[in-house]
Amino acid sequence: MSVQMELHKIIISEMQDKQLIWLKEVDGERKFTIVIGSPEAMAIDRRVDSRPSDAIALGIATMVPIYVAEHVLEEVAD
Repeated sequence: MSVQMELHKIIISEMQDKQLIWLKEVDGERKFTIVIGSPEAMAIDRRVDSRPSDAIALGIATMVPIYVAEHVLEEVAD
């Protein structure tokens, strides 16, 4: 089963090589972080390929729902 998620926030730090994307459950309170590189964070609304960060960018840019598998959410959710 998949759970619909939404972009909660993006944390970009110019002092770090790794950046953070927070996803939040649409009909709940669970959240989790995906760690991405700086180039992917800067391109979050510009390009797409097979990486999770790019899939999120595509979803945001085209207003398409984001889904995460329930078993993944159970492992990583706060």
